[in-house]
Amino acid sequence: MERRAFGQTGMLVPTIGMGTWRTFDVHGAAAEQHARTIVDTALAAGADFFDTSPMYGAAERVLGATLRERRSQALVATKVWAATAAEGRTQIERALGFFSGIIDLYQIHNLLNWREQLVLLEQERDAGRVRTIGAISVILMSARAWTFGAPSGVLILILIFWPAKSSRMVAMSTRSR
Repeated sequence: MERRAFGQTGMLVPTIGMGTWRTFDVHGAAAEQHARTIVDTALAAGADFFDTSPMYGAAERVLGATLRERRSQALVATKVWAATAAEGRTQIERALGFFSGIIDLYQIHNLLNWREQLVLLEQERDAGRVRTIGAISVILMSARAWTFGAPSGVLILILIFWPAKSSRMVAMSTRSR
């Protein structure tokens, strides 16, 4: 699998990763075993970058369970999407529990309450539990606000999705600590 530098983070990511939204939002032993088989296949092919979120139902928990004994073999990206710092803290702690205490890329989803969530993620990064901080937004104006308002010293990765017909995506900017 071809790998590429992920900005200035020091991470090398595969050119093909895997999203978990519908694939891993499953319940029951058979369905979770199928998710494990999918992860086995992805890892064997070198597609070791997995994107998940607490907004994807059971996907974050199921991915964590499939990676538990082999967490070091994968790169995990997840998101926080919370209106309050307390809710954000709960999401972050839950995700860290699923992924053996380390998240490779933690993104603020749609920049909801981004100033408070950023403080929490910076604390986790400084404690060594989050490697990289980013943001993902489907709302261009929010992304612009982040670009002009975020402090320097954190990675800024903003992905903006255009309508499905164009299927275009852009990374607006990246900076790393």
